[in-house]
Amino acid sequence: MLPDFCSFSLIADRGDPGLVDQLAEYYRALSKLAGVEHKYASAAVEHLQEAAASQGSIGGRSRRQKRGDDDPSIFKPDTIVAARVGAKADGYILATVISYNKLKGKYEVEDADPESTEDDRKRHFVPPKHVLRLPAETELIDSEYLKGTMVLAMFPQTTTFYPAIVHSVSRKRKNTEYNLRFEGDVNDQIRRVSAHYVVAAPWLTRGASP
Repeated sequence: MLPDFCSFSLIADRGDPGLVDQLAEYYRALSKLAGVEHKYASAAVEHLQEAAASQGSIGGRSRRQKRGDDDPSIFKPDTIVAARVGAKADGYILATVISYNKLKGKYEVEDADPESTEDDRKRHFVPPKHVLRLPAETELIDSEYLKGTMVLAMFPQTTTFYPAIVHSVSRKRKNTEYNLRFEGDVNDQIRRVSAHYVVAAPWLTRGASP
């Protein structure tokens, strides 16, 4: 244990060389101890600063994630989608994203049926794998489907999507349309559908049948 400052003064007053050397050793030990304490104190402060910065980053990220800003795979509210709401693999309807519920791991979507009033429109909770974002204007050229390709398309005059085979593509200045033959169509005729309402058949990309 190191002597206190009064003990140092008494040793110095005696003038004993041995005691003076002892005093010098005490000072060196004290200086070394202070240096060690300063080192650990500095390290502790640095660690606390890093922890505070990390907490701030995590907190900020959590707040942003609640809004879905940090995850581009999460569709934002008001995104127009095709959502599977039934048991059938091809049972998709036109819908609007209301929100994404992280606890449930599902989207809340609203049926876009124009015949329903705003108060009567049904809402459904749908897992992400059953929600397909419809192509934007800038994506229509890149997502063009060749003749003979099976797609999922919205049947004319409805808000329901059905499997269809691409017959041809009609390109116009303001819109691209597909001429499609829908599976199960009793009239077996070619129907024209805007490219905005045509997406890849999800059961083909997942290796399953409808």
